[in-house]
Amino acid sequence: MSKMKPEIKKMWIDALRSDNYDQTQGHLCEMDINGVARWCCLGVLTDLAIKNGVDIDIERSAHFENILIFDQSSEILSPSVMEWAGMESSSGDYTYDYYEGDYLTSTLVEDNDNGQSFRQIADTIEMYF
Repeated sequence: MSKMKPEIKKMWIDALRSDNYDQTQGHLCEMDINGVARWCCLGVLTDLAIKNGVDIDIERSAHFENILIFDQSSEILSPSVMEWAGMESSSGDYTYDYYEGDYLTSTLVEDNDNGQSFRQIADTIEMYF
């Protein structure tokens, strides 16, 4: 079990279930020229950190203008977001019982990039974080 801060965990789960975020894969956030953003699950947590006063440097990728970089990270959580949320890993590692005591480790990054919906990921966070 992760030591995620309970109030931030609830905020994150609520945000993922809210339909306020469009989902993307491969990056924390993609923003088109009109300012429309698409997020991965960890990007949603990063956005919540920013909205709650965490000082994060945001820039556009030099190679892909639609990709945003948060504290020099475009694919995993920055140390400042990890600390704010109480996350133990930058990719959202968790261990689950695959079959009768056979445990496997996965990450929220893998879940997101393999096509799980934000609602499915919210269920995983609720259970394992």
